[in-house]
Amino acid sequence: MTTSLSSPTTIKVSTPSTTTMNSAPVQQQQQQQTAVPTPPSLATILAPPLAPTPPPPQQQQQQQRIPPPRPQLRLHFTKNVESLDSVIFDDLKDPMKPDLDVNNLRRLTVATLRTLGVHVSFEDLPPVDIEEPLTTDSQQVLPAAAMQLITTMVLGTSGDKDVSQTLGSQISNGDLVALQRMIVAGLKSKNIVIHTVLTDQPPPPATQPIVSSQPMKQQLIMNDDMIDLSHVKYEPPPNVTRLFLRLYRFIINMLLSTPDCWPFIQPVPDSAFLYHQEVKNPMDLQTIEQNVWKGKYTKFARFEKDMQLIWKNARAFHRNAGTIPKHADNLEKLFTKIVMDIKRQIRKQQQPLGPHDFKFDPTNSLPEESDFSYPPIDQVFSESSTVYAISALSPLEPKASKPKGLTNEKLLYLQLNGPFFQAVERMKHDLEGNHSLVPRFYIAKNRTLLRQIRSQGVLAIFYNTKTNRARSNKNFKIETDMILAYPASELFDIDQINECTDDFAPKGWIHLRPLRVVNHICFEVNETIERDYFRRMFATSKMATDDRSGHHNSTTRKLLKKVVRQILGLPETELNSEVKLDAYQQQQLKADHLKLESSTNDTTADGIHRPIQQRMLKTKEEEAMEVDEGSDDEKINEATPTSVTEEKMELDVKNEMNSISNTHRLGTKEISHDVWRKLFNVCQSKGIQIRNMSVHGNINWNSPNSEGFFKRVYFFDDIVVQAFRQMTMYQRITEVACLMKLRNLPHMAQMKEVLFNDNGDVAGLSMERYQITLKQYTHVHSHHRLSAYQKYDVIYQMLICMKTIHEAGLAHRDLSEVNIMVNTIEGQTLEDGSEKVCLYLIDFGKAVFCRPDDVREWFVDVPRAEWEYDGDVVPETKEELDTWCESLPWVKGKPDHGYRMYRSIQTLPKTRSDNQVLPWLIHPQAEDMYSIGVMIWKVFTETEPWRGILDTDLQGLRYVAEDDYRIQRALEGEVHGELSRQLLLKCLKTRPQDRATAKDILDWISQESVHTGLIGEWKMYSSDTRGTRRAKNFYGFEETPDEEEKKKPKRRTNNGNKLRGRPKVPKDTVI
Repeated sequence: MTTSLSSPTTIKVSTPSTTTMNSAPVQQQQQQQTAVPTPPSLATILAPPLAPTPPPPQQQQQQQRIPPPRPQLRLHFTKNVESLDSVIFDDLKDPMKPDLDVNNLRRLTVATLRTLGVHVSFEDLPPVDIEEPLTTDSQQVLPAAAMQLITTMVLGTSGDKDVSQTLGSQISNGDLVALQRMIVAGLKSKNIVIHTVLTDQPPPPATQPIVSSQPMKQQLIMNDDMIDLSHVKYEPPPNVTRLFLRLYRFIINMLLSTPDCWPFIQPVPDSAFLYHQEVKNPMDLQTIEQNVWKGKYTKFARFEKDMQLIWKNARAFHRNAGTIPKHADNLEKLFTKIVMDIKRQIRKQQQPLGPHDFKFDPTNSLPEESDFSYPPIDQVFSESSTVYAISALSPLEPKASKPKGLTNEKLLYLQLNGPFFQAVERMKHDLEGNHSLVPRFYIAKNRTLLRQIRSQGVLAIFYNTKTNRARSNKNFKIETDMILAYPASELFDIDQINECTDDFAPKGWIHLRPLRVVNHICFEVNETIERDYFRRMFATSKMATDDRSGHHNSTTRKLLKKVVRQILGLPETELNSEVKLDAYQQQQLKADHLKLESSTNDTTADGIHRPIQQRMLKTKEEEAMEVDEGSDDEKINEATPTSVTEEKMELDVKNEMNSISNTHRLGTKEISHDVWRKLFNVCQSKGIQIRNMSVHGNINWNSPNSEGFFKRVYFFDDIVVQAFRQMTMYQRITEVACLMKLRNLPHMAQMKEVLFNDNGDVAGLSMERYQITLKQYTHVHSHHRLSAYQKYDVIYQMLICMKTIHEAGLAHRDLSEVNIMVNTIEGQTLEDGSEKVCLYLIDFGKAVFCRPDDVREWFVDVPRAEWEYDGDVVPETKEELDTWCESLPWVKGKPDHGYRMYRSIQTLPKTRSDNQVLPWLIHPQAEDMYSIGVMIWKVFTETEPWRGILDTDLQGLRYVAEDDYRIQRALEGEVHGELSRQLLLKCLKTRPQDRATAKDILDWISQESVHTGLIGEWKMYSSDTRGTRRAKNFYGFEETPDEEEKKKPKRRTNNGNKLRGRPKVPKDTVI
């Protein structure tokens, strides 16, 4: 039974009936406990002194031989079974006022002093005024032994009991205030004086009066391009004691140091209206930390209650299915383990047993308690300072507010580092205010370098970066915004608790104190600097101007020195007035010239100059350590290149785009071929420009934003440039011709330009740019689950896409979630108020014509080159063309190894090396309908189709897809709702001629009864099957075979009785 400690407490003393107790043994046991300071329980501490009881006469002789055991003290509380929503957790009192009465506080004081070796009786403890507030109450820090004991009183029975039953077992923040005063008074009564009040930050030195620094400060503040944040304050709250702050912060830090935290860092955005409709009390880690600083959690149970609200909301909204509830379960287990580890280590006085055990040290100060006068600003921005750089993405920059093609990595770091950039934005508008919390910053690579900053320099965070190629030379012009920051804490390793398997998973985070914001700073850099310091996102790098490893040539070193001086705000130095080169630099410069000379003199048999590498390549770890790039345990995607490797990379891409030409096969430039000229006339008649790729000369061809088998993709603000690779001339003509047939049709990707290279070959296209892929839209945020109306709207538009291309006489043949783009339509909503989107079908690189006139019009009899794609079948002669046209819309084909989950039994390969021409003809439009059916399945169920079968399991896919009965049984087991199953069965048929057309399915789902029925089913069964989801999330994981086996229903046995139902028939072996 439990009750609040502020209420009257009833103490019962129970002793064994066969023994008696006198004062001497009790006193002896108390002295033994003093020698071994085991923290007593709160119930024991609050017990009143016991009066000795005389033993019965008949037991006096027995007691002389057997020492009496210590009496069992039990503190009885009234049970509190309130829920998490109970008003008992709402504390409207002054957080600095105690809940316990004076007598109980005095008992706690006596017990605490005993742990310090100071013995003061209850009566000898001097009286203390605990009513009048003092300005130093929140700054008191007691000795470590006392704070550890008090920590157990703060935690109470948390971790052992439900949070609803722990409130009465814990002392409050106000109790600690009074307890601190009594402990100090008790020490003084024994003539012991300790320093318990934290001092404020020291004033500026007398040699630098405050008045003299004001003009410079005002100058920085008034400059729009440079904002000084060094005067921003981070003061702990005056209404929360240091022990409570440090305990809460320790737990939050540990929760933020695991990959399971990312869905719960920031508040769920208001745009997730469906989430806020279902979840009435949203909670997240950022809000909890802000509540800590506001003094909301006067008892640990209130803090625990809000923590539990996080995983309670996750389970309720996601119906205990999918990866988000699993993250919540892991976070809840971690929270409980942290609490139990703290209590166990304090009670048993032992160190952590393993690397995953947690030990709370109450003497560790917070970053907000630091002395921010060190290091001096002049020292940070000086000649001797070293600059470390991180290229990042801010949620406040334009491309983040409307994400277009952002990778999962960038979306993850927008979530993780969003609070940092938001905090900096608030500081810019309040330069001298108290911003309470020092923000955190997450990184992906090179933790070793981040640890070096405190002793060596300053961190430059680049964001809102724009890179353009300079027209006068081969350098780059970089325009970026920059935050200069200094570490305010130690580095926290993310994989301390869980091993991060994703390459882009964050490896650590640190508290950073922003010192200066510089807007619109411009650098002129070469390829090396741009690649090493501005292209590698979220990775720490060191701008070492004294390069001793030989990785930079003299030009790179000069440019890097200029960049570093710009970052530090130092005046520029003329290049001619540089210091004299030392012997090492002269030797390195000579070596650079020798490498360049050897590379220009090396000529291959085909007459092309190619650079060669003169030295042995070191491992990535060796190169990283040579230039201090911190190769602790991160994988470096790109080794630091030399000037020779830079030229080689540039030549490799250019050779692939320019050197491989069809001129020798055609006898003329490709753009002069009759078919291309005819196609160009069609393009120009429809407003498509034919241009040289050089018009997009600011593209960094070595760094595509996306790369596939057929294309490299480069993103611009309004267009996407696609550079062809390995595509046959027939493929390229077909894609351009298909885009012309689909010109200005709804939901179709629109082409802007046809691009050719200097050799006269058609080398790429420029397309209209859209916001995100369908895959990103359906997984854009853990809480953005699509509503039933959104699912219906998306599926309806997918079918319109199919209807449009099929009526145009085309088949796409490469349908997937990444080949459908999504744009949000501002100002338009669906029936339930959710946002309206528009879908666009893209990437017609594998498309085919289904009408004879189209095939004949765009036929080209150019033989396939050795380097071109040979995974498809096309007519190559006039005779093959005639045969091809006679069999349309049926065509020859090969097994399709791309997106196997969406392929029917007609095109599914038998093995990974199955590339032979199929012995039967395929119907490409019917194959599209099968693929779109699987995609529809995935959209409305929010799970991967074919439960338990992976994309790599060819035999499993072929088994389930080779028979209509097996497909139907799979749908009955995985898809809820009769209309939903009917919708999928219209597409998922084994025989192509049995599949419905897009027009027929659109007519069917447009019926009012079907429309209403589908919406109702998707509302009712929105997330029932998400627990078996196979889609990879940022930190998602699949269930082990043991976990899946546990979830299977157990078959009942009849112990020899006759089995009911259809007898089991052994399955045939699949070959």
